[in-house]
Amino acid sequence: MHRVTVATLLVMSPLLFAVSTAAPKAPAPLKPPSHASGQMEKDSFSEAPSPEKVDSTAPDKALPMPPPPHKSAAWVLEQMSRADNPEFRRRASEAWPLDPDALETLEPLIRQLSDPSAQVRSAAELRLAEYPVPTLFAYVMRTFTSLDTQKTAWLEVALPSLPAAAGTYFLETLNTEIELPLHRRIAAYVLGRMQYRAALPTLTRHVWSTDMELAGTCVEALRSLHDPQSLDLWIQLLQHDNVYFRPIAVQALAALRSPAALEKIRQLVIHPGNTAAQLSALSAVESYPPEGQLPILIEILEKNPELAPQAHRMLRKQAGMDLGTQAGPWRQWMNTLLTPQPPPLVPSE
Repeated sequence: MHRVTVATLLVMSPLLFAVSTAAPKAPAPLKPPSHASGQMEKDSFSEAPSPEKVDSTAPDKALPMPPPPHKSAAWVLEQMSRADNPEFRRRASEAWPLDPDALETLEPLIRQLSDPSAQVRSAAELRLAEYPVPTLFAYVMRTFTSLDTQKTAWLEVALPSLPAAAGTYFLETLNTEIELPLHRRIAAYVLGRMQYRAALPTLTRHVWSTDMELAGTCVEALRSLHDPQSLDLWIQLLQHDNVYFRPIAVQALAALRSPAALEKIRQLVIHPGNTAAQLSALSAVESYPPEGQLPILIEILEKNPELAPQAHRMLRKQAGMDLGTQAGPWRQWMNTLLTPQPPPLVPSE
């Protein structure tokens, strides 16, 4: 054996110091736990630490980065549906998957029915028509009973684009007496917004329901339909006890703008009667052109003294002058106004 002297150590000390600072320390060997220490470690694993013993000041451990988004067909279509290019959004609508068991897959199509591009809206409407009707019905009912205002706003715009086949489901819901009142009101509202004209008799019947909320919703739905067959109903509602119904009837009569509606209004107002209903009817007359409303107003001056002051005010507004409360001067002015004037004479050369 070689003996290591102090001189040798002094010579080798710089080399040993460099090696010791460069090489990592070997881990200390694990000592097998004794029975007591093993029992202690077992107990420490069997009992979860209480919140009081957790050091809240300890730094958080670094969390692993989330995986990249899954580049599936659904993910690509979702990105396309939100693209700035309307052509991408249209293609996304055309290829959107139809999953009758997942209501959330309907949301992008419903959203695209509010798209500013007509091509995108048309593609979404065509794709929506291929969706199973029960799924559409369930989505509409769930959305309107939720508190999500954004989804409800999108659905409001989409209702006129729902396929007509969905109307039968909402009509059945409205006709089911044991259905929840809220569901029946939603069904009535959707039928009106869908312009589902087959619901006209049912909606008319429920106008006289003892459930005033349902009756009011049906009145609103009938106004949305703009159906001339509702003319007699609107005349009846002008005399309804519910003050909320009368203005709706006025708006509906004004929207019809038909000779038949104007004649119904005329029959109601030219003779003394229900003043409140007559005043409401006169409000509807204002939406008609002068050749429709002027003869009625002048006839009121002659035959209905109770309504004459209101007719006189409306005539002054139309003429921009006051010819008095007698019908004669106003009729003369009306004939001058409505009689076609001959073309001006052009001197011959």
